[in-house]
Amino acid sequence: MLAVDTLGPLRLALAFHGHSIGSEKYETLFKFLEPFLSSFALKCQEKALTSLNTFVVVVCALSAKIVLVACGRSVKNVRIVGGQDATPGSWPWQVALFTFGSSSCGGSLITNQWVLTAAHCSSFLDLLFTKVHLGHHNQLGLNPNAVTQTIEKIVCHPAHNPFTSENDICLLKLSAPVNFTDYIQPICLASGNSTFYNGTSSWVTGFDGGSPSNVLQEVNVPIVGNRECKCYYKDVTDVKENMICAGLKAGGKDSCQGDSGGPLMIKKDSIWIQSGVVSFGDGCALPMRPGVYTRVSCYQKWISNTITGTPPGFVGATPVFVFALPVAIKLYNFTSGLFLLAISCL
Repeated sequence: MLAVDTLGPLRLALAFHGHSIGSEKYETLFKFLEPFLSSFALKCQEKALTSLNTFVVVVCALSAKIVLVACGRSVKNVRIVGGQDATPGSWPWQVALFTFGSSSCGGSLITNQWVLTAAHCSSFLDLLFTKVHLGHHNQLGLNPNAVTQTIEKIVCHPAHNPFTSENDICLLKLSAPVNFTDYIQPICLASGNSTFYNGTSSWVTGFDGGSPSNVLQEVNVPIVGNRECKCYYKDVTDVKENMICAGLKAGGKDSCQGDSGGPLMIKKDSIWIQSGVVSFGDGCALPMRPGVYTRVSCYQKWISNTITGTPPGFVGATPVFVFALPVAIKLYNFTSGLFLLAISCL
């Protein structure tokens, strides 16, 4: 039988976030939740689960929230054009697509068997000639933590328009599930209710950066509001609402061609959330020409309906709840201002 400390994770989460777990209101909450958590543990035992490593606790109060998720975590990350070398393992969801032995595009791991990338990076020939490199850090040197996979299935958005770059998003199913390590992890995805304000600090990663780089590059760029971005691109193309822009008005920092398909990300608390997919730009790092990305939050339904197996983690720009396996958390309003956790094991 699996021994489970049903209240341990909850107490640990509260203490980690600075709450006084000895206070009367939390002890009352503990007593109230214990039967539900115990029931959950028994269900997990019945389903022969051998670990609770992806156990998720979500507690919402009027003035506090706790979110522990199984995506968007980088234990190696302690803190492109105009960018810098990334340290190994700092972006464990970064994917490098190699076609005919050469790096062609980027992507991001979103579950143990699915990769998110750009539609303009993909074709049916990838099933034969493209390899997916995960945990990859150096194009020429050794990559002791890397895993290479082939592609089993390609699903690009049916409304992708290569002329306008609308719906420039694609999903690749790997030939087999990958095992997660410190160097290979899935990233969380921005949910449909996400809002990214002008100036929001974001990161882009890739192996190009204006000229092909041997080492994975990272660059910090601010979000550019769609109204401003439309003005910058009015003589070039129409920036749609399902796109998101990022870059400096003066230029100098940007993603570039070889970074296509890679992630645009923000960090919320300790969770990394992918807000965009590298799509297009007018040149690279030019003044008043920010990079344009596919807005991930617009595609939550399509992604969820397409992916089989383990679902990805969707998180709002201000996380309130998450989806993760093997636990599904459902939140119901509770009259005291707390939310009752009704937990069911999938």
